[in-house]
Amino acid sequence: MISQAKLYFINKPYPLKLGLLFTIWTPYIGTVVKTKTFIIPNAPNTTSIFPGREGSVHIVIHENSDKDKTCRVPLGYNKGQTLPGLMTLKSFIDGGYEIKDTKVLGCVKSIGPIKKITNKKGIINDLTEVTIFDDTAEIILKLWGMYRFSASEWTPSRTILLLSNPTFRLEHRGGCSLGVSHATMLDLDPDFPDADWLRKYAVNLHKWESVDQRLPPYIWDVGHDISGTKGILFTIADVDEW
Repeated sequence: MISQAKLYFINKPYPLKLGLLFTIWTPYIGTVVKTKTFIIPNAPNTTSIFPGREGSVHIVIHENSDKDKTCRVPLGYNKGQTLPGLMTLKSFIDGGYEIKDTKVLGCVKSIGPIKKITNKKGIINDLTEVTIFDDTAEIILKLWGMYRFSASEWTPSRTILLLSNPTFRLEHRGGCSLGVSHATMLDLDPDFPDADWLRKYAVNLHKWESVDQRLPPYIWDVGHDISGTKGILFTIADVDEW
């Protein structure tokens, strides 16, 4: 079951990141009335954390829990069955984003630097763009605001992301991107067979693209070697020979 917790800040914001585990102590759980403020689908239960006012309610965020294997099985997964709503990135891009309760699985390919973006109202927002891929396609995942801190500890070709109900956007300059909203749920390094397969696929692909390839003397296509899809790993000795 998915529940929501309202966090009220007193002195400083909570150090939240995507994929962390936390424990909540609370004497009550309420029911959310489905109004315009009901922004988290399938989360009918709620509680609030208000330090100072409610002494018996508090939260503990477990440090480094993004590296723990606890609670990594996705909600709705049954052993031996396909995870409901899961589709490939290509299927999602080709129209699957219009289907309700969709899920996509991707491996982190690259993590861009933090950018300062000014919107039409003159407000400056921080943005980190993360490229994710599977065996069918790749797409950029945009992390705005506080979500940008989550990507700092992700590892390209290792970290697997399971996104439930991600946002989808067609970019003005072509292409498309994913995003995270209040309705989105992200599982970091989920523990189920499809994620294990993608992780092995990503590791093998990375090894294949990094293999040391010998080139004939005086033949070196600089443009291809810098911008090509198959990166070539050279040793200093190789470079000295040429």
